[in-house]
Amino acid sequence: YWVEAGGARFASTRNAPEAVTQIAPQLMTWYQDQTPGQDLRIVAAHPGGPAIMRNLAETLKLDEAQLVRSRQSLADYGNMGAVSLADVLARHYDDPPAPGDAGLIIGLGPGVQCEALTCWWAA
Repeated sequence: YWVEAGGARFASTRNAPEAVTQIAPQLMTWYQDQTPGQDLRIVAAHPGGPAIMRNLAETLKLDEAQLVRSRQSLADYGNMGAVSLADVLARHYDDPPAPGDAGLIIGLGPGVQCEALTCWWAA
């Protein structure tokens, strides 16, 4: 990752989608520690690309409905970097989960960095 006159740049490798499979189990353990007894219902994930989305879904055992907003954002705009997650969150407001549903907001970045927040939907 570096910044130059034209803006911020980063280089990634083909291993990025596989890195998600290493991160996801630890992410799920962390989620369960933070939200005992709460099923993972909301997933607002940065749509890094089709392979990243596929590996995230498989590793976290997500159903298609949990990633539909992330997949729609990717299809409509591609990977816009950090702002992609803002678009995914906006889509949750357009098509809201049920009040009280718990979940994860997952940010993925260059070199496959992962940041996450637990969340609960309030009406």
